[in-house]
Amino acid sequence: MKMKKRILVATEFFPRTKEGDARGGVEIRSWQVAKRLAKQYEIIVITSLEDSLPKEDIFFDIRVLRVGPRRRYTQKGALVKRILFMIGVYRKIIKLKPQLVDAQSIITYLPSFYAAKKLNIKSVMTCHDVWQGRWMKLFGFMGIIGEIFERFYLKLPWNKFIANSQYTKNSLIKSGIDNNKIEVVHNGIDFQLINSINVEQKNDFSVCSVTRLVDYKRVIDLLHAVALVKNKFPDVKCNIIGSGPELNNLKNAVKKLKIELNVNFLGFVDEYREVISEIKKSNVFCLTSTVEGFGIVIAEAMACGTPVVATDISPIREVTKNGQGAILFKPKDVQALSKAIIKIFGDRQIANDLSKKGKEISLNYNWNNLAELTLKIYHDLI
Repeated sequence: MKMKKRILVATEFFPRTKEGDARGGVEIRSWQVAKRLAKQYEIIVITSLEDSLPKEDIFFDIRVLRVGPRRRYTQKGALVKRILFMIGVYRKIIKLKPQLVDAQSIITYLPSFYAAKKLNIKSVMTCHDVWQGRWMKLFGFMGIIGEIFERFYLKLPWNKFIANSQYTKNSLIKSGIDNNKIEVVHNGIDFQLINSINVEQKNDFSVCSVTRLVDYKRVIDLLHAVALVKNKFPDVKCNIIGSGPELNNLKNAVKKLKIELNVNFLGFVDEYREVISEIKKSNVFCLTSTVEGFGIVIAEAMACGTPVVATDISPIREVTKNGQGAILFKPKDVQALSKAIIKIFGDRQIANDLSKKGKEISLNYNWNNLAELTLKIYHDLI
């Protein structure tokens, strides 16, 4: 029997169970692509050793190895533990001797590249966004570390770059990467799961947002918009799914805006089915972020048939086909955001048109097709 070629995927975080309980776009992508590629390759995922999880799991023929010190899920800080995780990634790649390494999150880039170089194997960098010039604006003084780090790993001679959007590819080219070394493979949607979830009826005057509660996601703008929408639709409900360091600040804002009865913070929802169900039940899905590499949750909302209101930034224009599948508004423009929500609440025809067009556009983001594109990239390299 012919042995499968070994592909190693390195990502800081990965779903903790076989149900695919992802907490962000990088995890969703790693999960969805890995379980499809495992049919033709031996797929090994190296990820963080989160609290209470075993050091090894098997999910759908994917071998999941967790390295580094035990730690909680976090998007920033934990510098020492993250450095130790990077060392663990490097050592594990050297030990496993794969034919190809695909590094899929920022802190796995350096250990993956240098381990691949030592083993003389192929290296792929999956890039979700390029933040050059924005690190300090988003993260303050400590952002200078990210700025230096990103400039360094983008200069490394990777065999191939996979960009999650044309926007990200353009950003890579601006950073000096050869166009011929970059392939675009968008993020995708689990249509089978989405279509299997039925909701009896939508909640009246409801808005849903699925996002990390960090400053650049601008959830505060959504809260201010809800306060304005309340003047026209007093029963408006806003359900926010996600966790993050801004939670307390956002709860304080809810009190100041006197919208305690209109806003629910649902926290991190483990079950992906519950997230999709919440989106389907809503009259409007809203994303207020000023920074996205692709915006996978926008594609999921469109597939659900829920009208989308989102910031007019390049990645979201791309995923919505220049706003055909959504109402786009200028970032931080609370007035425009509130008017868009009111327009959908007040005009069933507009809501139906957005729902229909969104579903049509979402068909471009089928994980099966996108996994095939990734498979071809791997095949051409090894």
